[in-house]
Amino acid sequence: MADQLTATQQVTASIAPVDAKGNPAAVQSVVWASSDETVATVVPGEDGLSATVIAGAPGTCRVVCNADADMGEGVVPLIGQAQITVIPGQATMVSITLGEATEQGTAENKPVPPGAPLRPDQGLPQPELTPNKGPGIGREPKI
Repeated sequence: MADQLTATQQVTASIAPVDAKGNPAAVQSVVWASSDETVATVVPGEDGLSATVIAGAPGTCRVVCNADADMGEGVVPLIGQAQITVIPGQATMVSITLGEATEQGTAENKPVPPGAPLRPDQGLPQPELTPNKGPGIGREPKI
């Protein structure tokens, strides 16, 4: 029997009333309840003899079942209970969400890491341009 649940689990609880001789006893007016609905909620089954216990917030509570049983000598009230402890759910995965992409090394974000290739717009001094001394048009950088 599960007496400890994580906050994402549920369990079925059931009763099997018997008389003093071990024979099944007929029950009526079955009522299921939780001593603390924030820890566990109890949803009665259609048969009245079972219920679904749904874990909530971490903590401890009692699941209680009250019923009237016909034991052959009249109706007798029956009470059953179980203690349930709910613990926080365990992480089963990590989701990584990426933000919007930006250019590296701009004023809006962090500097470029050491050793990373740099571009002229990342703060490097621009080479001084001098007239081209050879054939052709244009200028070449002075290095």
